[in-house]
Amino acid sequence: MNNIKTLNYILGLKDKNVFLTGSTGYFGSYLSIEMAKCGANIILNGRSKEKLIKLNNKIKKLRLKSQIAHFDINDHANLKSNVKKFKKIDVLIHNAYDSSINYSDKNLKKNNYNANQSFMLNFFSVINLNKVFLSKMIKKKKFTSSIINIGSIYGSKSPDFSVYQKNQHHNPEFYGASKAALAQLTKYYSVKYASLNIRVNTVTPGAYPNQQTQKKFPKFKKDILKKIPLGRLGKPEDLVGSILFLASDSSSYITGTNIIVDGGWSAW
Repeated sequence: MNNIKTLNYILGLKDKNVFLTGSTGYFGSYLSIEMAKCGANIILNGRSKEKLIKLNNKIKKLRLKSQIAHFDINDHANLKSNVKKFKKIDVLIHNAYDSSINYSDKNLKKNNYNANQSFMLNFFSVINLNKVFLSKMIKKKKFTSSIINIGSIYGSKSPDFSVYQKNQHHNPEFYGASKAALAQLTKYYSVKYASLNIRVNTVTPGAYPNQQTQKKFPKFKKDILKKIPLGRLGKPEDLVGSILFLASDSSSYITGTNIIVDGGWSAW
């Protein structure tokens, strides 16, 4: 096998239909383009039609394959009708994220609402999407389909509250709890769907603050770096390799696992 064929085998997604929730976000926008570069037809899902069109046009300009799936994954009433138009899905990536619901509030009623929204997005939407996409992912040939859940290091660790600066929000209790629930859901579905030739895995990022957060809270950046053996913060490109691997056929014997991409943070 020459180098090009080897690379195509390891990360090749040619002719695979990849449905990605949260496709226009910090991780999603980068991942969308990289998966399209590997030959996938990337199906861009999100709630902002304007952002979806912008990203879709960017991918099209690269002469790569993509299409828009503009609907709210928590809109259960219309979920089946929105998914009906897709004939087959090879890879389903649960990457939806909404920063507006990830911070605690002193108002108990509002905080409970945010907790409910967090679980709806990080847990229940995964269950609902899996159910409606199931028949479109079942493979009759030797190749497997792949479901990839994007977790969080806070699904297994508590935030260190001492590293956060004044007026800097931290992830609340319900965010980590919902991601912990997602990790268990990965194990559950990996067993339940094994006979259908569908693999289910989690990729868990560690500290991946965006550039705005790093500039606004320099002390936070300095203190969090002390916890990471590799000595740097994560970037979207650090996460892509693991996702491409799990999406490709070269990981056809891997299911029910959690790949932690955190620079060694969880090794402490």
